Amino acid sequence: MPARADNRFPASPRLTGTVSGMVRSQAEESDISHWLAALRDHDEVTYQHSIHLAELVAGFAAFLGLARIHQLYLIRAALLHDVGKITIPRELLAKTGLIDAREYEHLRSHAEAGFVMLMSGTGLPAEIIDVVRHHHEKLDGSGYPDGLIAYQIAPAVRLVTICDIYAALTEHRPYRTPLKPAEALTEMESLHGQLDSMLLMQFRLFILRSHSLRQRMLSLLRGMTTHWLPGAAWITQRRMQSSH
Repeated sequence: MPARADNRFPASPRLTGTVSGMVRSQAEESDISHWLAALRDHDEVTYQHSIHLAELVAGFAAFLGLARIHQLYLIRAALLHDVGKITIPRELLAKTGLIDAREYEHLRSHAEAGFVMLMSGTGLPAEIIDVVRHHHEKLDGSGYPDGLIAYQIAPAVRLVTICDIYAALTEHRPYRTPLKPAEALTEMESLHGQLDSMLLMQFRLFILRSHSLRQRMLSLLRGMTTHWLPGAAWITQRRMQSSH
């Protein structure tokens, strides 16, 4: 899986080598890779968002202790969730100003478009295609394209939706600056009745614990650098002396 092209997409928490390898291997699967290649060719930002989301989903699924087969399904669903944006004009996807009602409806059409594309003989599991169609549904019925309510929304959809919203809030976009993790979580918790509250509670723990661990690691590395630098300077000095 190609590396990210820029720093608009924050490093995903709890991305161990095993989890990272799972995302990479799923992205390279023949029934997914050509869709991702087409998506990247159409819009780099959407492609990078899909990779970022897959990493978040992989880490969260591992945090929850889900079975490996379910982790793989979720990763594949996350990679493909926005594939329908291939049908949206590049100019509209990249637009930074206000969009009108017609453009808004066109953007919303990507969920159903992705569903139609993947239903055309791809052989992908129904659970994955369900996420592609319904990742913008909300428990209170305010989502799209089908206006589903709580009991109609599968657990996999609920999980990917939470990760998708968090990813969007914390990524750099032309029209807004990214939120910090805690800010994004607060914003999500204000969506009363729209997201699965139990999953969101677990997601908060996942994010905050992961970022706390990351900060401790960064602090440790800074301390190690402080101790290593004098030694590195001494070696450099000796090399310069020996060259004369």
